[in-house]
Amino acid sequence: MDYDLTWLEEMTGLTKADRQKLENYRAKMSEQEKIELMKLQTDLYLQHKGAHFDPDHKATYSYGCLLLATKKMQRLDPALRSNRFLAAMTPEERKIHYKRQLERVKEASLQKTAPKKSWLINHYDELEEMRRAGFSWRQLASVVRSRRDWRFEKLNQVYLREVMTEERKRRDQQKKLTERVDNDEQKS
Repeated sequence: MDYDLTWLEEMTGLTKADRQKLENYRAKMSEQEKIELMKLQTDLYLQHKGAHFDPDHKATYSYGCLLLATKKMQRLDPALRSNRFLAAMTPEERKIHYKRQLERVKEASLQKTAPKKSWLINHYDELEEMRRAGFSWRQLASVVRSRRDWRFEKLNQVYLREVMTEERKRRDQQKKLTERVDNDEQKS
């Protein structure tokens, strides 16, 4: 099937080379970012439907919205921006930026860790609740080892404590960053 690429170029203002760069950028996105991208695409689709929508170009219009959403996300990408650009952002764009930054850090840290550490991080809330209930690190490690569905025969309390402490620090940093975003919103 042939699609009208000149109409796409006119709608988006993107050349073929620009579109290819955006496709390459989109291919490198994390799954969380792709979901956020689809949300942004839907918003753009509905927002500009009256201005550019043509029933004959429905698929092309949808793809154009995807390209424009990708371009917007690329503009907010911290790896491609300087600090002065961050200062020029609106509070909403800054909020999106901070959230994406948090997701990237979280995803990268989980990808690098061993399965045991990843599992402990995923069950952090449950384990932390047991700690608050009065379990010692040794007792908690024993519980984790004894549960069949958890299947960690070799887990010592020192490693468990290190992982839990590291995750607590990471969550505290995340909380501070979220508070910073909220403060930015209140100021504007």
